[in-house]
Amino acid sequence: MIIRKLVQLCVLGPMAVTASATAHAQITFRVPDGQANGDSVVVVLDKRYSGSCTKCDFRGRRFSGVHFVRSDFSDSDFTGADLSFAQLARVVFTGADLTRASLAGARFSGVSFRGVKAHGATFAGASGTSADFAGADLSVTNFNGANLVGSNFTGAVMIRFSGLKADFSGAVLAGANLGEAVAAEANFSRTNLTAANLGGADLRGAVFAEAVLTGTRFARADLREADFEGAILTGVDFRTAQGLTRAQLAKACGDAATRLPNGVEIRECGRVNVRPPVRGTPDTAVRPGLAPQRPVPGTISPGQVVTALQPK
Repeated sequence: MIIRKLVQLCVLGPMAVTASATAHAQITFRVPDGQANGDSVVVVLDKRYSGSCTKCDFRGRRFSGVHFVRSDFSDSDFTGADLSFAQLARVVFTGADLTRASLAGARFSGVSFRGVKAHGATFAGASGTSADFAGADLSVTNFNGANLVGSNFTGAVMIRFSGLKADFSGAVLAGANLGEAVAAEANFSRTNLTAANLGGADLRGAVFAEAVLTGTRFARADLREADFEGAILTGVDFRTAQGLTRAQLAKACGDAATRLPNGVEIRECGRVNVRPPVRGTPDTAVRPGLAPQRPVPGTISPGQVVTALQPK
């Protein structure tokens, strides 16, 4: 069966494929039909696609330059697939396998990568706002030069990822593991890095201006020329960090639980005014057809926003 015109639905064993076709260039591939005879079904997706293909096998497929809009690829396998320079709007990849996939140069808005496995994938030069990577495995990924302003990386595993000169400003990385990351000159300004791990990371020249770093771990991190102007550093342990100077923390603030190298000092943070959570405040999860809510810079916990925190 070839899916070409109008909107058709074929259920292929555990997979569901919905396609809407237009007159643009198309991508053809085969998927199992779920039957014991091992036959396959030819599926044609338009390069300007809107629909659903959950639990589908896209391993090694080439989708470079596609336009996916309001599409659901939850739990699908994109291992080694090429999605470079794709245009993705309100697309759901929740639970998908993006191991070694390429999204280099991709542009996306309101996309959910929640819980994906993307070990060794590349997002180099990708650009998007409010993308949701919560709980994703982003180990050894390449985010060099990426622009992911206001995105959600809560609880993501980003061990040994590379983010040279990447822009994560306004993002939420609470509880994320960035151990041994290479993120020199990356922009983490106004991010929420509460309880995140940056142990052993290369953060030379990185910008943490006005970031919330409560309880963040920097064991053996290289912080030469990193910028902490206006940052909240309560409960941070810098004792084994490398290259940290008094001048770098001159306009930041900490508390009695902040641990510093010998000879480095920090001012104590003043009173924190926290606005209570608003009843019914939406979370950052992406649901099919809906864009995620942009995380609010300075978030201490879901729904609670710091409105005033200044050095004494």
